[in-house]
Amino acid sequence: MIWLLPLATTALALDPLLLDEGGVAVATQAELWPSPPRGQDPASLLQGEGDFRQVQTQEIALGPLIDEVWVRFTVENPTPERLWVLEVDYAPLDELTVWIDGEPPLRAGDLVPPAERALDTPRPAFPLYVDPGSTRTVLLHARNTGTMRLPIAVLPQAVHAANQTRAMAFSGGLLAVSLVMGLYQLLLFPYVRDRSLLYYAVFAGLGGATFAAMSGDATWLFLSRWPVLAHVAPNSLSIVASVAGLLFTASFLEIRQRQPRLYLGYWGLIAGLVLSLVLWPIAGYRAANLVSTFMQFLFVPAILWGSLWGVVQGFAPARTFLAAWAPFLVGFAAFLAKQDGLLPATALTEVGAPLSFLLGLTLLSTALGQRFRAIRDELHQARAMAEATRRLTAYFPEPLVRRVLSSPHAVEPRTERVQATILFSDLQGFTTLSDQRPAEVVDTVLNEYLAAMTAVIDANHGTLDKVMGDGLMVLLGAPEAMAVEEQAHRAVRMAVQMHQRLAQLNSDWSARGLIEPLSLRIGIHTDLVTIGNFGSSQLMSYTAIGRGVNLASRLEGQATPGRILVSERVYGLTHTAYPYAPLHPESLRGLEGDQQVAELDPGAVSA
Repeated sequence: MIWLLPLATTALALDPLLLDEGGVAVATQAELWPSPPRGQDPASLLQGEGDFRQVQTQEIALGPLIDEVWVRFTVENPTPERLWVLEVDYAPLDELTVWIDGEPPLRAGDLVPPAERALDTPRPAFPLYVDPGSTRTVLLHARNTGTMRLPIAVLPQAVHAANQTRAMAFSGGLLAVSLVMGLYQLLLFPYVRDRSLLYYAVFAGLGGATFAAMSGDATWLFLSRWPVLAHVAPNSLSIVASVAGLLFTASFLEIRQRQPRLYLGYWGLIAGLVLSLVLWPIAGYRAANLVSTFMQFLFVPAILWGSLWGVVQGFAPARTFLAAWAPFLVGFAAFLAKQDGLLPATALTEVGAPLSFLLGLTLLSTALGQRFRAIRDELHQARAMAEATRRLTAYFPEPLVRRVLSSPHAVEPRTERVQATILFSDLQGFTTLSDQRPAEVVDTVLNEYLAAMTAVIDANHGTLDKVMGDGLMVLLGAPEAMAVEEQAHRAVRMAVQMHQRLAQLNSDWSARGLIEPLSLRIGIHTDLVTIGNFGSSQLMSYTAIGRGVNLASRLEGQATPGRILVSERVYGLTHTAYPYAPLHPESLRGLEGDQQVAELDPGAVSA
């Protein structure tokens, strides 16, 4: 944050800046001329000319809209030290040029070739010789297409070297810790197979690299020979890290499944961040920097909103997730605000963001652990449910088992009136077979027959209601709803396939010398029946009752072995698809009056 006060433009009115062995901030006693006209003469500016204004702050921060500035100040050396260092503690600056009285200019900055820089240091720095008891006037010209931030200080050489060492150690430690934390989660990925781990690893690694690049240490070590890459590295790394952070949040909180609209908003923000990268070679670094800065400011509320929504929805890991993100987001917002001159440079804004980043990574790792425990518990429950379903389906129809396990009300005595199709089948001659063949043969034949028929029933979405020795009762339309016409078609198709499958079984049994061929009788009827749970709290049965059920049973009893007998209702729904014999009246035991029925020969139906 800067404050500008009017100052005469023809003479230096500021008192000299007294050098101190601990170092002094230039912005407390300097003059500033932002966005000056091109073509200024440094010599005349050193003599006091120019439209300068006084600065009263700890740091010059003009934000991303100012691309050029002149800074002028005078230093007085009351100490015995002669060699000082003029340091600008902000690495991503295009070019800085310093004139000290009448000496040749010194240069530094990202876009200055390394061989032409005044000092080979991570951040721009210039040697400043001031004899004890003397004064010197310094003029600094800065150009930058990104954020214009100039934390200028004059330090003794020993203090400057110590600061460099501490900064390198801090940046290196931050980068190393973030890389280790990301690598740890990356090593877990083959075992957990959760994409949140990949996004966390990218966010952790690039986040640490962003702070290291912003301080200049990483770019000085790895990219000093490629000035353009060094210049765009901090912003580019920050953008990709922000994208990884959004993807991590969306994956961790399952936003795609739980809140699709917010998920689309995340992708809109990601598109904006990617656009800022694309804009750099097209519209220039300044436009790209403005877009990315705006998008990264939106990054903070986007993450907070997703976290708060997860907490409100009762998603247990979201609480730890919010606690993890909160300190980092506050530090990150303060960091961005400081970079753009909206907040003053303090210890909180200087080191708060990287320290809160490490704290956030630690807490996010804890949140990931909670998430994995929740996933593990869900997997255990799913496996237990699958095992229970597998065991129960050996005794009960699978649709009924799923219904009972998924609903607490499924085992209450309840019934409903439903349009359903009922199929009865009976294996003709099996009773005689049971008396004439050894028990082992009977068991083998019956089990193979029931296994084959059950597969046909399942393939046609039927529900095996009862197994009565070799007789079967099958429902269509309950407990899973189905259109009446579809019920009838599936029931007839099922009956045909049951006959065809029995023919295959007969051939196999004959080849093995087990039994003579058996035949099947099937009756089918569609009607409004009562379906539900019948019995008591101690013992209950899911089945269908009513006249329609009785009619289907009587049709099966009246059917000719090897044939299918259907009611007039089923015939009306399916006669265009199957070659029925004409409708004719039949007297069915236990029912008053003749019933119109139709017979179908399965052998006449093409496979």
